Amino acid sequence: MSTYQLSQGATIRRSHEVTSGLPVFVTENGISTDDDAERIEYVTRALLGVERCLSDGLDVRGYFYWSLLDNFEWAFGYGPHFGLASVDRQSFQRSAKHSREWLGSVARSNALVRLSLASQVAGERRQRPEMTAIERSAPCSPASQGVIGIETD
Repeated sequence: MSTYQLSQGATIRRSHEVTSGLPVFVTENGISTDDDAERIEYVTRALLGVERCLSDGLDVRGYFYWSLLDNFEWAFGYGPHFGLASVDRQSFQRSAKHSREWLGSVARSNALVRLSLASQVAGERRQRPEMTAIERSAPCSPASQGVIGIETD
């Protein structure tokens, strides 16, 4: 597990501590990768951190993934691929990645949807993991009204 994946919950806790418990919105959390299974794994772990904070009574009002599209990053141009949808830079055609479908199911159910992702297929990682064996954790408490959203450019 990456330090970055564990840091989401720790960052929320630190924000809660230094602001004397003000509500927290997580903005622009994501990962630049061409491996969509890795993106789903990263966001799952980040959302587990959010879920633990909610369970501990911290006032987390929302989570916004960065970004809807593979976009232009000021320092790195079009190189990083954070998006839930890829963009063909010639035709401007947008193609949804599997992670978009997955995050949409999380938002619709207001619960963390965990997927059984086989990480190896004939010795290689799947590029578009199949969404099977869905297992849901408890939804956000009514008091917190946790919101999961997608921040767009």
